Amino acid sequence: MSRKLGYPFWAKDWKQMNRSLVSALKLEKNLPCFVILIMIVLVGALNIISTLVMVVMEKNKDVAFCGPWARPGRTS
Repeated sequence: MSRKLGYPFWAKDWKQMNRSLVSALKLEKNLPCFVILIMIVLVGALNIISTLVMVVMEKNKDVAFCGPWARPGRTS
């Protein structure tokens, strides 16, 4: 097609224009690789969530301990 159009014109097919889409589709065809990737992401997300929950629980104890100092006239 490009040869027929001549010098100032050029043509591309949809695969050349969307290389990243084609490579993503090739990756999704490989199901075991996709499943392993999803599992890695899920384990990482659960690790981050559990770490944040543990930090908040530790800070809760510290805040409860410091509470009477912050409010001397108030009893709970």
